[in-house]
Amino acid sequence: MAGIGNPVQFFDKLRNLGLEVIEHPFADHHAFCKNDLLFGDELPVVMTEKDAVKCRRFAEAHFWYLPIEVKIQKQFGIRLLNLLESKHGQKAA
Repeated sequence: MAGIGNPVQFFDKLRNLGLEVIEHPFADHHAFCKNDLLFGDELPVVMTEKDAVKCRRFAEAHFWYLPIEVKIQKQFGIRLLNLLESKHGQKAA
């Protein structure tokens, strides 16, 4: 299940990892409650890490999340730091 802007991308990632997916998309920034995750079976429920934070207060043993790692290209990082520092009157090396 995914409550993100592009759930298809998340579901495709799960398929690429070899999982058989039953899609349960929700609107981006959905405020989850336990009933949202009652799908009438005991199959594992795999969600985004962002959604797992919202669901932790009613998480069950068959709830899982896929951690996401973000990698920023070096040149982008330098440009971003320069932009942020220029807003505060400083310049990055």
